[in-house]
Amino acid sequence: MFLRTPLTARPAFRTLHLFLIVLILSLGLIGCAERPTSGVLLPIAETDPAGTVVRVYAATNRERDENGEGFGSDPSFETTYMFYDISVPPVRKPNVVRYRSEPPKLTSEFLVVASGTLSRAEFRRRVAQETPAGSQPGIYVHGFNTRFPEALLHLALLKADSGYAGPAVLFSWPSYGHPLEYVADRQSAIFSRDALASVLTDTTANGQKALLFAHSMGSWLSIEALRTLKLQGREDVLKRLEVILAAPDIDVMVFDQQMRTIGNMGRPLVVLVARDDKALAVSSLIGTGRPRLGALSVDAPEVQNSARASNVRIIDIGSVETDPIGHSRYVPLAALYTSLQKGGRGENELAVAGAYVLNTLTAEMLRPVAAITRQAQ
Repeated sequence: MFLRTPLTARPAFRTLHLFLIVLILSLGLIGCAERPTSGVLLPIAETDPAGTVVRVYAATNRERDENGEGFGSDPSFETTYMFYDISVPPVRKPNVVRYRSEPPKLTSEFLVVASGTLSRAEFRRRVAQETPAGSQPGIYVHGFNTRFPEALLHLALLKADSGYAGPAVLFSWPSYGHPLEYVADRQSAIFSRDALASVLTDTTANGQKALLFAHSMGSWLSIEALRTLKLQGREDVLKRLEVILAAPDIDVMVFDQQMRTIGNMGRPLVVLVARDDKALAVSSLIGTGRPRLGALSVDAPEVQNSARASNVRIIDIGSVETDPIGHSRYVPLAALYTSLQKGGRGENELAVAGAYVLNTLTAEMLRPVAAITRQAQ
């Protein structure tokens, strides 16, 4: 199993080292990113926006903000269901969300044109009705240090860039949206397991399949929700899910234990990894010193063997250009989702367990690590 991978060496003066790394990363996150408030979700008055309008559904166990348009960091025991129609601008930088300003810039900003609250029954009905034949709903679970508007508008970006045909559903758990609140966010994720399990049950009702796509700490939350479903005896839900974890912030030993409970879900669980992910390096230092699942090396024979034995498909995406921290490579990959589903060999590239390397320069986008190793010998 993955826990056989070697432990990360604990450095001398660990506390000072950890403090310095967290400080550097925090300053980088704060300095390079615009952090929006719920005001960016106020619907614009224009009825004919310049961009392409995509609909995003949201299910969240956050408390509402005072203006009622978005949600803050306080947890709620109730799940609220919303829809947002979002104009994705025609003029924009790749993989970047530009938030609403005053006055709104119709051609360059992500803008909400309509929104509304739904009952749980109506949410379930609309998602089912808007799922085209041959497609499935896609549920996105964001990671640590994420505010509600960020998650919502980034999902609109992912849907627009990927060309995903099914309904886009955000599950937004009550992250504090601050880089120094890692422990608090972890507790909020624990609080949200049952709520996410209920959303997965709703989106797979009546035999409907669904895609669960999770990032970072949201991956840990998602695996915990799958474990909850298993303990509830809901194998029917588990069998209908396609699961992709991007840069999962999960201790490898914890992941092994989770998967022992969940068992074989039918389709391989897909894990996107990169060894140089600095955010996961910090997470490892904060925790046990063991590697995080999202930073495993696919070259290690024990990782390759464990992937096949656990029905997990590990894909090294380290070749994808990304932010300086290297934690958001999944964003530019959205445009490749359709290509990965129908690979150069005409088969589903996400359907076979093992260890693979992403190569976007050839028709055969995913290459087995074992084959690359044989060629190098």
